Amino acid sequence: MKSSWFGFYIVCVLIMVGCTNGGQTSNSTNNVAAGLTLKLNPRTVLVNDSATATVTLESSAQISTPISVTIDGGDKATVSPGYTCQLTTNNPTCTATVTAGSKAGFSIVSAKAVGFPTASSTLNILTTPVPGTLSITANPTLALFNEGVTATITLNDSVGVKTPVSIKVDGGNNATVAPDYTCQLTSTNSTCEVLVKAGSSAGDSIISASASGYRTVSTVLNITNFKILHVLDSEDSEKPINPSLLKGNDNSFYGTTFTGGKYNLGSIFKITPAGKYTLLYSFNSNEVWPSSTLTQDDQGNLLGTTCLGGVYNDGSIFKLTPAGDLIILASFQAGVTGDCPQGSLVNNNGALYGVTLDNNGTIFQFTFNSGILKNIYTFTGNTDGNFPDSGLTLGPDGFYYGTTTYGGAYGSGTVFKINSAGNLQTLFSFNGNDGAQPRGSLILANNNYFYGTTVLDSAAIGSVYSFPASGEMEATFTHLDGSNGAWPYAGLLQTKSGNFYGTASLGGASNFGSIFQFTPSADNLTPGQITILYSFDGVSACNPKASLVEDDSGNLYGTVGGCADSLPSIFGFSPPASSTSAGQGHN
Repeated sequence: MKSSWFGFYIVCVLIMVGCTNGGQTSNSTNNVAAGLTLKLNPRTVLVNDSATATVTLESSAQISTPISVTIDGGDKATVSPGYTCQLTTNNPTCTATVTAGSKAGFSIVSAKAVGFPTASSTLNILTTPVPGTLSITANPTLALFNEGVTATITLNDSVGVKTPVSIKVDGGNNATVAPDYTCQLTSTNSTCEVLVKAGSSAGDSIISASASGYRTVSTVLNITNFKILHVLDSEDSEKPINPSLLKGNDNSFYGTTFTGGKYNLGSIFKITPAGKYTLLYSFNSNEVWPSSTLTQDDQGNLLGTTCLGGVYNDGSIFKLTPAGDLIILASFQAGVTGDCPQGSLVNNNGALYGVTLDNNGTIFQFTFNSGILKNIYTFTGNTDGNFPDSGLTLGPDGFYYGTTTYGGAYGSGTVFKINSAGNLQTLFSFNGNDGAQPRGSLILANNNYFYGTTVLDSAAIGSVYSFPASGEMEATFTHLDGSNGAWPYAGLLQTKSGNFYGTASLGGASNFGSIFQFTPSADNLTPGQITILYSFDGVSACNPKASLVEDDSGNLYGTVGGCADSLPSIFGFSPPASSTSAGQGHN
């Protein structure tokens, strides 16, 4: 009986089951696949220098009783005498310092444990340093005007280089690096990064890195005025958002997709100007189809709405925290607070204001402290208009300004303002000739004028209009002519430089839409100028319907829908320092 038990014990040890008397297991099950691996970093050192040995326990089942592992440096290297480490499945890795001896050659560094095959790696020991070689990469390799690009310089395959190698980085003829920039590299500190600023004209620039005793290395940076940052595939979205991107506090852009995400019910994403795309949240059956442009509060939370979901399945207001937690703040109810909120939101004085498409449309107010959501105005569909899908904009007088796509005196839409108490005033009605069907949000410009766009006019092409915030309600219209764009669904953007930019969903050279610059007249009483800057080709992108946003470098970003030959995407564009008129507006 004793002999039988001893034989069973030996078998258990060999397969690392951790058996107890009677054949019961304590660490895992039978037929466990387990082993040790050993890696050295670096694998080549000078005499008397050191390397790090990393030992890892790899097991397909739980091993809770510590495995005692002994690391040996071989005949030409040493590890601290008697060094052992204890490994389990939950603590599977340990490291040890291996010190090379005073003789060149190879030393077999090994890791041993009872019941495991020995793991080993060869340490190459040299007597003289190896200088290695330099390499350089740029990320991204395609940059917009004035975009920041990261150049990474690496000292490769060097051994024992302890005196810092001074590396000089040059941006070439169309990019710049901080004057006299250098970085110091050694074998143990072998990589440095430097910010390279692209120039303000299209073309290639050769970024180079040089050092005494090394061959100069270089990489090509292509500088362009338009590029696709990210293509939205089926995992991201089957339909890109029409609401504009939000520029966050971190100079990244945030947006939503109407569908797509893990459950194909919409998503929230983040994208950097360099094009790094991150899926932040996938909507589920509790909150469906994000529908408004995001806004951000002082704590970094993203605020938005969904068209469906919530308690009544009529939409919701949500908050996405920086930690990635989505919280439903309020639920819409058709006929009470409205349903399917749309357009831009305004966060002001402790409350969130926006619009819904319930019946002829409503305007809502959500108070953060109380958590109360209420309808403060319901459109009748008559002279006050209907279908207010553009959202709201805060005016200098504390009123909230917006548009309706239809209704009004001529059935072609209205401009209105409303206060927090729900008192609405229709400012003017579009007559269909000067403009009709305003869809984009209004913007309040530095000159204290409001600017907006209409999809249509008497020529069915669209217009840019303006009116003073002072209360004088006579609007001035500047019309697109097709060659510079048509059907501008999105509102305008005023950049830090004071220029106005917009997108048109059709028109341009290929009739797939355009990016244009709008220049108001000096007195804002006569039409301004609309200058085409870029025509979408229908291959890489087409039909933009969202407003542009600006980064810290003055570049513009937006979204486009999918075409026959391309998927929905997010693009970047560099406006020229100056442009000439390509079309004169008319009344």
